[in-house]
Formats: sequence, structure tokens, C-alpha cells
Amino acid sequence: MSNKTGGTLSRRTVTAAGTSVAAGLLATRGLSAAAHDATLEAGQATPFGDIRPLGYVSMRMRQYETAEIRDEVNDLGIRDFLPAIVTIDGFKGYLVGDVIHDPHLTFGVTVLEDREALVRSDEVAQNFVTQDHFDEHVVIEGTRRWAGDLLMLGTPAEATGTPAATVWDGNGVGFYVAIRVHRSLPNTDPRGFVREAIDGFLPIVLGLPGCVGYLWFPVEGGFVAISLYETEEAANESTEAARAWATEHLAEYTDGNPEVINASVVYADMPIFVS
Repeated sequence: MSNKTGGTLSRRTVTAAGTSVAAGLLATRGLSAAAHDATLEAGQATPFGDIRPLGYVSMRMRQYETAEIRDEVNDLGIRDFLPAIVTIDGFKGYLVGDVIHDPHLTFGVTVLEDREALVRSDEVAQNFVTQDHFDEHVVIEGTRRWAGDLLMLGTPAEATGTPAATVWDGNGVGFYVAIRVHRSLPNTDPRGFVREAIDGFLPIVLGLPGCVGYLWFPVEGGFVAISLYETEEAANESTEAARAWATEHLAEYTDGNPEVINASVVYADMPIFVS
């Protein structure tokens, strides 16, 4: 991380930001508690047959004052936070990307085994953000957060029968992430279509050229899908495929017009996607 003039970020400012300085990746304990009302505990069967959580996903989009500050915070998170977070019992993945349509936004994902692992990751993040070497003038606002049980997970290996890679060259730098945040229609539960989506939609999205992996989880008021691709074109194609499938199959659950957030990967360590 390059040093800017102006000293260090105050601990009060960092603490107010919570875990967000860690590349905006971790939900707070309060968020975890709120998500509990919308999703089941990891390891428990859902009311929809044999669908069981495969982990827990926390993601956050954070706004910074300038693009330069965004880059610095990303570098700091990769240098100091990542080595600590990957050692947590229950760690399954960490990804941070720059939102393409806005140079002030960073998008991050952490995948964990369960909520207990989330608590452990929060503790690591809190230790990280209270260190003394943060640059000051980091103004963080406009945070948006989502979290829920991981109910759909896919890799191209499942669709093609080919072995998954064990290591990503360059830690996924240059990959693209397509995030779709759907709103649920009133009195519906998105877990009701998970089995249909696993059978009908996952083979479509995983079969697109350049697909790396797919995550899906319900949140309060809707559901979130995350697709990771080697190229921006493939990421955009996945969004169109998802919109078409949702329009045809999910009319009872959502209006089919999700908020789309596209990001380029700054760093990714996602063992959940590899063998």
C-alpha cells in the first residue's frame, strides 16, 4: 500500500466503519443476527425438502471518497487482512472487486462454513481495523450489505465433468463478477424454487464459456446470485441468461428485473470453487 500524506486514520473512524475497511467484505454481528430471521441455520434442512445450506455468504458494497483511496484500501486488505482471514476455521472464500460502473465502489464477498465462522471472521476483522497504520481521510459511506445461507453452489466441473483447477493463476485478477440482487414478490419464499433452479438453471449458467463459479443465497426481501467469469462478455451473457430464465420460470417469485452489479476482480481466494 502506498502512503499518502496526512498521517493515519483515527481508530474512532475505523471502528465506526466496522469491518468494512477490510475491503468491505465482512458483515457485522448485527447483520448476521438480522439475517437469521430470513434464513435457516447452516446444517439444518429447509422446509423445502432436502435442501441444506452449503455455507454462509456475507457480501458488502462500500463507497469511498476517491478511486485512489479505494485502490489503497484494497491493497491494504490484500496485504494484511487476507493472510489472517484465510486461517479461520470455516473459511471457504474471499473475493474483492472494483465495481465497474462507479470508481468509488468496492464490492466484496466472504464465504464461510456457518455463522459461527462469521463470528470468528468478525473478530479477525476487528483486530485488523484497529491497527495504527491506516491512512486518514478515508471517508466510507453508502454501505450496502447482504448475507444469507448458501443454498446453490456450482462450478463448470459439475456441468462438463472435467476436473476443477486446484489453483487460479494470478488469484483471479482480471476475472469478472456479475451480481444480481432480486426482489421477492409479497408472500413468497425464494427457497421454494431452489430445486428447480439447480436442475434447470445451473447447467445453463455453468455451461457458458469462461465460467468459474456460481453462488446463490436468500436474503431478507429477496435473493442474490453471484457469477464469476473469466471475461466481461461472459459475465454479461450470464446476466441475460439469468434474466430470461427468471422471466420464464420465476414469475411467481420475482419481477425478473434484478439490480445488476458488475465488478472486476482485484483479488480472489475461493477454495469453495476448486477441488
